[in-house]
Amino acid sequence: MKIKFHKIILAAALGLSMATALPSCDYLDIEPEKTLPGESVDYTQTEDMYSVVSGCYSTIRRNNMHWIVNLLTIIRDGDVWSGRVDDQGDLVAMGNRYQYNSSWWGIGETWRNYYQMIRISNEALTMLDEYAKNITNDNDMKKYRSYCGEVRIIRALAYYRLAQFFGNVPILNNNYQDDFTPSVRNVVYEYALLDLEYAMTNTPKVRPNQMEHVGAFSGYTAQTLAAKIYYQMGDYEKVKTLTDEMINSGLFELYPDYYQLWKIPGRL
Repeated sequence: MKIKFHKIILAAALGLSMATALPSCDYLDIEPEKTLPGESVDYTQTEDMYSVVSGCYSTIRRNNMHWIVNLLTIIRDGDVWSGRVDDQGDLVAMGNRYQYNSSWWGIGETWRNYYQMIRISNEALTMLDEYAKNITNDNDMKKYRSYCGEVRIIRALAYYRLAQFFGNVPILNNNYQDDFTPSVRNVVYEYALLDLEYAMTNTPKVRPNQMEHVGAFSGYTAQTLAAKIYYQMGDYEKVKTLTDEMINSGLFELYPDYYQLWKIPGRL
């Protein structure tokens, strides 16, 4: 096969000319939509307040859904082991025999991803507080509190997973602290519960598909996670109280078609 070098040279020349020309394009100076952190944000435009929450969801979905984190989250025993041995042998061993190798990269990735979720949430809450300084009516203040609840659920979820994986872990009250002393597991759980109590109070108690922004975390999302945490802490009466309320709300039922549950018809 003959290689047409003149076409390669032409393509390279075009690529170089585009590379040198692009920086002069005005649109490259435009801030990406719905991103964090919040530099160059006009906090007087309170109608844009939810963009902070949307950016929080988006950033987590893009950066914190690493495949290894999901596998580490769901693989807990040998029932799911296929017998496969490959370059992820440590993952297979962990799932099959509950053996964790602390030097394995997947453990570090899990730590990094969940703390990144916390940092993003901290930044989002700071930005929402800046919007709140410009709120002039009760309706927008109610939305502000609801949006803060959604972000706090995200942060609580990260702490819940970290405590499950690692036990005693540091609590980041803000993104600028320099004290990273680990807190015992139950203290981490209690910190997460404070966020969830806020969300249960201020975020609508509906199904996520009934939220203003469809699919967003709701007050009942917070209540579900709180029940899980109380279960881990051995407070079974609290678990029963929370779950009974959700069941008796009449908003939830088992999806009738398990096959379709994981397809488009079962979405939300």
